[in-house]
Amino acid sequence: MPDTPKPGADIRIMSFIVPGSNPNFKLREFNTLYGVLCILVFSMAVVTNQDLFYNVDVIWLLQMLFIVPFLWTVRQHVIPGIGKNLRAYPWTSLLIGLWVTSLTISYISAPFDFSEYSLARIRMLSRYVQTFTYVVFFFCVRDFLTRNRLSVTPVVFCIVASVFFVAICFPVSMMFSETYTPEFSKQWYSSPVFNMHIRHTGYQITAASAALLIFLHARSGYSNHYLLVSLVLWTFLFWCGGRAAAASLMATGLLVGLFLYSKQLPLRHYLVSLIGLALISFLFSEWLSVFHWNGLMRGVERSLEVAGFDSVSSGRLKVWLTTIEYIVRYPLFGLGPEGYVFMPGRVYGVHPHNIFLQFLIEWGLIGTILFLTILARAFFAGFMSHVWGGKTSPATLSFGSVAGGCIIVALGIHSLTDGTFYHPYPTACLAIAFAIWTIPPNVTLSDGSGAS
Repeated sequence: MPDTPKPGADIRIMSFIVPGSNPNFKLREFNTLYGVLCILVFSMAVVTNQDLFYNVDVIWLLQMLFIVPFLWTVRQHVIPGIGKNLRAYPWTSLLIGLWVTSLTISYISAPFDFSEYSLARIRMLSRYVQTFTYVVFFFCVRDFLTRNRLSVTPVVFCIVASVFFVAICFPVSMMFSETYTPEFSKQWYSSPVFNMHIRHTGYQITAASAALLIFLHARSGYSNHYLLVSLVLWTFLFWCGGRAAAASLMATGLLVGLFLYSKQLPLRHYLVSLIGLALISFLFSEWLSVFHWNGLMRGVERSLEVAGFDSVSSGRLKVWLTTIEYIVRYPLFGLGPEGYVFMPGRVYGVHPHNIFLQFLIEWGLIGTILFLTILARAFFAGFMSHVWGGKTSPATLSFGSVAGGCIIVALGIHSLTDGTFYHPYPTACLAIAFAIWTIPPNVTLSDGSGAS
């Protein structure tokens, strides 16, 4: 990403490879790495289970299974590429360097005595390493797709396909289980298929549903397929009963409508599809509801039955107020990685259910400002490339990259009330989404249908 981007410019992000160079992958290496990437992206939603630490480790391992072979393939270009980027993008390089330094200080200066809790120190170190792994994964995915002029749509569809598989596994597992009755409500809520909590499943559905929004804009040979998959995902999302997830998806849907309008692209079919999906999915989810937490109506009823914002927010107000107390005490560098987990007086959960409070409690004001600045620059690069300066022709506009932007927006909105930037799947998904969002439309190949 240039330090002074211009509307419509070919905006780039710093790369490991020398800008303008070609690593000249052999065909076998190219096919293998592309296949590995798609398999790993699909696997992220289906190899996890009900254990948080296992999920953290397995998502980290999946990222490393792409990072290591990619860096080995381009090993001759890495060092020269970093050096040239330091000179070509001084401000971006400075921001990243300062952020890494700030996080390291937060980790070293964590105000906890772990002399008797060695596992806690290991957990902090693990969180510290994972944070940087997501960033390196972003760079590697983007470099690989960009330098080989690859279509990003298969990567997006791998995200959708994996979550669709998870959605299908729920009714199938219920058919062969005797625990789908109301008496086992807590078990299905706290230990659903492939996840440790039903709200984690909500992250996955939100990302996949948002990715498909842009493909609903016009009739095509696959429009019915997109609608059918979206119907299953939306129904599943409403069935899970997450109010924030549903609101995030609907807000993203409205923003996609504004995007289509600004590009003078067909809007009628999209609006009809969006309204139809919302209504039909809502009805299906209510009809299929089994537990007290199923369906949006039950979520509304729970909100109306309680008094006070803290009850309506499922106790988040107490979490936020307690977190703010310790942010004020340790304003510059926070409590270090996993700071909220080890924070005295922690109300519940492993994160403060808010992106800003999470960054502040772990990294402090310095690390938070630096990272949010980096995120904003990356998002602005994609915005300038695909929204402000993108071409209006459906045959040339990169709908695959726009789908990445939809994932960022949906999970970003969701992060205001949940741990989207804490848990491994949504964070890795955001790394992928940022990678494909920041690729200019004139770089990736098009499949001829407006989806590149």
